[in-house]
Amino acid sequence: FILLIYDHIPSSYSKELDFLVIFFSILFIVEVIPMVTYKILFDEVGISSDGWINNEKFVSALLAVPLSNLLNLLGYTSHSDGFIVYFENLESGLYQGVSISEGCSGIISIKVFLAGILSFQVYSDNKLLSIESFVFIILGLLVAYFANLLRMLVIVLVGHYHGIESLSFVHQYLGWIIFTIWVLIFYAMLFNYYDYKINEPDK
Repeated sequence: FILLIYDHIPSSYSKELDFLVIFFSILFIVEVIPMVTYKILFDEVGISSDGWINNEKFVSALLAVPLSNLLNLLGYTSHSDGFIVYFENLESGLYQGVSISEGCSGIISIKVFLAGILSFQVYSDNKLLSIESFVFIILGLLVAYFANLLRMLVIVLVGHYHGIESLSFVHQYLGWIIFTIWVLIFYAMLFNYYDYKINEPDK
């Protein structure tokens, strides 16, 4: 749609438009292409699924196991089994499990963040493959990953102390709040760094 209306947008908005074209092109690369490739390789074409994020080994290794270990480290009783993280529900007195799906994996937020930071690097005057750019991208992805682990930890702790209904409420609203705060902090740091480099006195 952006490409179709590209020539009809006033030139005063050309920078914003170019950024959007780059952003959505990269988002297509990191979202659509991996999904299609996974479905072709694993014979899931035409089947409704979350694609590679729905892979039990992936979810277990990168999300369920680290979350369960973090809970145990903090003194709570927990274990994981594939997609499911089990914890004590003090309200019901039961040992319950929560399933980690695409919506709570944080992978969508990480993809959007990756597309955003790569778009910034491509669009700005900074070299995409410079060491500084690479460090910022890796740092941003790592913190986004740990921010999502923190989000899941808080959600499970709410379920531990206040039950499943409270867990569901916090799950619905907490993710975008943490992600928004993290993105604002990250880009503030990024812009401040590049402003410093631009205005840095010659040595």
